[in-house]
Amino acid sequence: MPRHARVLSENKIYHIVLKGINSNNIFLSDGDYKIFIKCFKNTCVEYNVEILAYCLMTNHVHFILKFNNENMPEMFKSFGAKYVPKYNYTHSKTGPLFNGRYYSSPINDDDYLFAALRYIHYNPVSAGICKRVDEYKWSSYNEYIERKGNITDTEFIDKLLSDSDFKAIHIVDDRALDEFFIMNSMVNGIKQNDIIAFLDKNKDRRQDEVIDLLLRAGATKNMISKTLNISRKKL
Repeated sequence: MPRHARVLSENKIYHIVLKGINSNNIFLSDGDYKIFIKCFKNTCVEYNVEILAYCLMTNHVHFILKFNNENMPEMFKSFGAKYVPKYNYTHSKTGPLFNGRYYSSPINDDDYLFAALRYIHYNPVSAGICKRVDEYKWSSYNEYIERKGNITDTEFIDKLLSDSDFKAIHIVDDRALDEFFIMNSMVNGIKQNDIIAFLDKNKDRRQDEVIDLLLRAGATKNMISKTLNISRKKL
């Protein structure tokens, strides 16, 4: 079955996710994180790609990348060819490390950019790894706050946000939680259990509002009608 063509960003900015094959861990030690990010940064420099944000989780990684050419496939192919053999040699493994095709979502406006930035930096908090975003060392958050490190290309975001604005967009409110649900569903694909859990947490919300959020998260009308026990024609 042919793959769908990737949707392109007008300004060449994308939210990218790489996942471990079969959801396996892709980082087994601090050394893995360091080698991964060094190799990824070097590849980005080689292909003139800017890292606007990142977060390395145990079995997946998030990036916001700004491409200055239409060279996304070539860049990721080059990175994989450099990094995966090193990883396999270090851990006496063979075969692929990442789960097939990487996820990419075009970012065409500031609202989506800021939502993706917040979502990426809050991944460790959402996963229960830490309580605050500044406690996690494998993300770009502290590079913006402390002005330390040379992984992230901070100039683009700095032109859009002051330091206080940057902190302000990382405040999590009800709207941000909705964004987390939508973006997480876009990245991982929404399932019936996800809808049930969402409905359980949002019992007091208007049905039309809930339906709109579920549709934006990628739920089908059949999934929604089945879970809410309403006619598909009403959606």
